[in-house]
Amino acid sequence: MANSRTFPVGWSRTWDQPQSIPRYTFRLAIVFLLYLAAGKLGLAVPFTSSNVSPVWPAAGIAVAAILLFGLEVAPAIALAAFLINFVSPIPKSAALCIGLGNALSAASAGYLLARFPDFECADAFRMPGRLNSVQIR
Repeated sequence: MANSRTFPVGWSRTWDQPQSIPRYTFRLAIVFLLYLAAGKLGLAVPFTSSNVSPVWPAAGIAVAAILLFGLEVAPAIALAAFLINFVSPIPKSAALCIGLGNALSAASAGYLLARFPDFECADAFRMPGRLNSVQIR
């Protein structure tokens, strides 16, 4: 029954369906670079510590990537979040946990958004000038 194992919006690809390696690598690289840039931008906002930020634009990048490409880009999110925190003055084990937590939170947000019956993935990307990022009818 491996063929019936599919996810809702954004995760419609079955688990055993083949995907081209170059396309997958390109998606991972794009998500990694976007998350890394957004994370560095978030840490550039001055606050009490060098690894604490009042805004974290990388979270939006991560959720958007999960909604667009599915769970297969979660490793890029985890690695980028780990590298962002690896260079900060926190323990390396904490950087690893933060990286895994950021990937898990983006995956959870994408899954929960896809569970809304009236949610359409395209709605999240049609509102460039609004503060809210998702429209649920």
